[in-house]
Amino acid sequence: MPTTYPCLLLDDETVTDTVDAKFEFSFVDQAEKQAPAYIRATETYSFLKRGRWGSLCFIKRDVLEQSKHLMDDCFTIRCDILVTKGPACTAPFVVVPPSDMQQNFSDLLWNQEGADVVFEVGGKTFPAHRCILAAGSTVFKALLFGPAAHVAKSSTIRIHNVEANIFKALLAFIYTDSFPEVMDDGEGDQDEDEEEMEDDDEGDQNDDGEDMEYDLEGDSDEDGEHMECDLEVDSDEDEEDMEDDDEGDQDEDGEDMEYDLEADSDEDGDLLEDDIEGDQEEDDEIEDESEGDQEEDGEEIEDEVEGDQGEEDDKEESEAKRVMLQSLLVAAEKYNLQRLKLISGDKLCSYMDASTVTVLLVLAEQSRCRGLKQACLEFLKSPENLKNVMATDGLEQITRICPSVLKELLAKFASSV
Repeated sequence: MPTTYPCLLLDDETVTDTVDAKFEFSFVDQAEKQAPAYIRATETYSFLKRGRWGSLCFIKRDVLEQSKHLMDDCFTIRCDILVTKGPACTAPFVVVPPSDMQQNFSDLLWNQEGADVVFEVGGKTFPAHRCILAAGSTVFKALLFGPAAHVAKSSTIRIHNVEANIFKALLAFIYTDSFPEVMDDGEGDQDEDEEEMEDDDEGDQNDDGEDMEYDLEGDSDEDGEHMECDLEVDSDEDEEDMEDDDEGDQDEDGEDMEYDLEADSDEDGDLLEDDIEGDQEEDDEIEDESEGDQEEDGEEIEDEVEGDQGEEDDKEESEAKRVMLQSLLVAAEKYNLQRLKLISGDKLCSYMDASTVTVLLVLAEQSRCRGLKQACLEFLKSPENLKNVMATDGLEQITRICPSVLKELLAKFASSV
């Protein structure tokens, strides 16, 4: 006969989060197993929803039947549970603020305090600090403290082949070690130029306007007096002649014509008035319908124009950001800022499509940005994407500029087959 055991399991179906607890099963009269020290020494179990822990072999059945714990064929089980919690979170007496070193270096750059070198880029000047630039870029270190440092002893160093806003973003990254949020330098200058141009135009308009207004008033006064006098003279003479002639005619025929006109007007006036009112109401209805159709067509056309304009603006903005990121990646490679190059390459991946992938691939190859290059090759591995790129003669550009990339692309295709 096989040995049998009572099975005891601890389960709580109301548990929503994980609960760590210790437990111990015992008979009610086993005081030694119910002491807190004994329970704390047991193993900790994690209770999940619909999870259970226990003892599959609590005690042999024949041992239980012969023990004192069985009374009148009954026994009572006790379960002690000790829920464990993490250390209590108490408010610290000393609160340490986060580091503001990046902000301090940023203030040092923009406040220009202690600057000992000035860079001239695209007609704009950027004061900076030699030690900070040398610490952030090996290229600047060689320029400012290397064998060619005597060339950079002058107070102003001219930088070529880099745009001013790109160089500004480059400095911001060296000082703060974070991707520059603002890279659109030049908008302020553009606004100032536009305001100056607008003021000049308004000044010209005011000067010309006063002259034109003064001339028009003078002409109107002079011509008006002449015209008014001429009209008054002509009207007096003509009115007297016409009045005499009309009075004579009225005396002869006025009574007969008056009776005839009154009779005709009494008979036909009502009919004509009704016809005119009816036609006018129909014309009003047609006019209302035309105006309604015109308004609906106008609103639809206006909505379509606004939608197209919005899409065009978004496209231009996206294109400008992509071009700026490309320039920043090239500058990062030039000044050996590897982290900035990787960040720029990662951001350029989001601008990848059939019209830009060839440009990005050539850029990645020339700037040695491996991550961006692999993303471009993975994009071109898709037959649909490759078909769209071939329609724009993009592969010819790759073959002409970077023939080695074409071999890697073919290897990608071979590995996917």
